Amino acid sequence: MKPLLVLLTVIFSSATFAQKMETYYDYRWKETTPNMARFLGVTEKTDSGWHRRDYFIQEKLLQMDGTYEDSTCKKANGHFRYFHPNGNLWSAGNYVHGKRDGLWVSYHYNGVMDDSISYDKGHKTGNCYGWYENGNMSDSSSWNPDGSGVAVGWFNNGNPSYAGRYGPGEKMQGKWMYFHRNGKPSAAEMYENGKLIDKQYYDEQGNSMDTVNRDRSAQFPGGLKGWQKYLNNKLYFPTQYKIVNGDRAIVVVEAIIDEEGNVTDATVSTPFFPAFDKIALEVIRKSPKWEPAVSHNRKLRYKIKQPVAFTQQTQ
Repeated sequence: MKPLLVLLTVIFSSATFAQKMETYYDYRWKETTPNMARFLGVTEKTDSGWHRRDYFIQEKLLQMDGTYEDSTCKKANGHFRYFHPNGNLWSAGNYVHGKRDGLWVSYHYNGVMDDSISYDKGHKTGNCYGWYENGNMSDSSSWNPDGSGVAVGWFNNGNPSYAGRYGPGEKMQGKWMYFHRNGKPSAAEMYENGKLIDKQYYDEQGNSMDTVNRDRSAQFPGGLKGWQKYLNNKLYFPTQYKIVNGDRAIVVVEAIIDEEGNVTDATVSTPFFPAFDKIALEVIRKSPKWEPAVSHNRKLRYKIKQPVAFTQQTQ
């Protein structure tokens, strides 16, 4: 007998009280009915405000914990924590009247620190740092109270990626240098009060070239139609399961398209059920090479977020 996989396993009561509200969301975080929900938000009135906890329903795990000033949860105020579907901490820090304040830290899915950023009333301040999934530093910046500062970045092989400074109001100012992954310069750009006023491009050997804008996002060979064809050809519905209360299962996978077009660091950001999650993850991981993203005349890593839909065949 096939195991029956209920589209939603509700682990909370659906009652709504004057001081407690429960709201269900689909995989896109849009309000939905309990039988189609992937997340549940539970909001309770407390002395310090409206305390809200969001859950991954199927996994019975916390997704977010924080407090808001209002019952509609529009203005965050207090300490917040966000979690990956595997239970690891994703991000944590404080809000004051809707604006980030103090130190915020975030982590990759594998537990490695992603970034450490200090805020003052919503604006970056002091020294801020970022890291790749492998632990190598990705960027470093230093900010003044007026929004001016300096920033540098690196590829995950340690070579420079960019360097420049900001004027007041976090507006790019003066000369910014960008580099290819091999360490050679890709672009020298001049900014005035946030506006690009001049630029020079270089190829991967360091030779000057024309300044035609080549910026693009990562692209799968054949475009969206080619990508959808690949997914349709590779996906399959686990025959040992039968979904009730619906005929579709959607798993959201995030991944990085690296500078060579390879799919790396794929993780499930919105799970459905382990067997489906595993299939979706493998299909994304085994994707053919993409055309890498281009920014400032050099190839860059690019993050994709792909809903993977399984359709149950009716008999």
